[in-house]
Amino acid sequence: MSAYKELAEKLDKIDNVSILTHKSPDGDCIGGGLALCYWLRSKGKKANILNSDGIPARYDFLSDGYEPMEFCEQTVVSVDVADTALLGDALSGYADRVDICIDHHKSNRSFAKYSYVDSEASAVCLVLYELFEYMGGGYDKLIASCLYTGIATDTGCFKYQNTTPAAHRAAAGLMEKGVDYETINRRMFDIKSRGRTASYRKNEVFRRRCHRHHHNNQ
Repeated sequence: MSAYKELAEKLDKIDNVSILTHKSPDGDCIGGGLALCYWLRSKGKKANILNSDGIPARYDFLSDGYEPMEFCEQTVVSVDVADTALLGDALSGYADRVDICIDHHKSNRSFAKYSYVDSEASAVCLVLYELFEYMGGGYDKLIASCLYTGIATDTGCFKYQNTTPAAHRAAAGLMEKGVDYETINRRMFDIKSRGRTASYRKNEVFRRRCHRHHHNNQ
């Protein structure tokens, strides 16, 4: 856990943060981006999550209640992004402006000023879980649900080969925080609804916010 010392120190010092996530977002991307956003806000900092494609409706249970904050951007953090080409058109202007990258992909291209990449981690949400625990824990059920969703989806509900003992330990720790794992797993893996294939419900609003936020900070 001492490996998180430098990253923890950097997050302690930042404020007015734009959190970038990759296009065609998945559970680990959305869970990780929202978890970091909510966690920073819980520390009295200002933070927004940005995504070129918006947040899929199936993750509404994590994003309902999220509202973008107004601030003059000071720090740019990417989460679960291995290459700036994955940011998508709406966020392409951030390609050479990333201050901190938090990722778990071996293919990470080290594009940020500072990168923390744990290629042995099953998910970026596992990296964030261990980071938050290193920094004292104390986060709420919503953040825990974001983290569990990311770990569960990137491991295929703990069936994929990338599932590790650390992933199971994290899941157990998050369950102890009251995460409704049964509902999350059913929603992520069992329910085949029109929402899974339909257009993202919030895309247009979210895209406009991304574009507006990006242009305001150029």
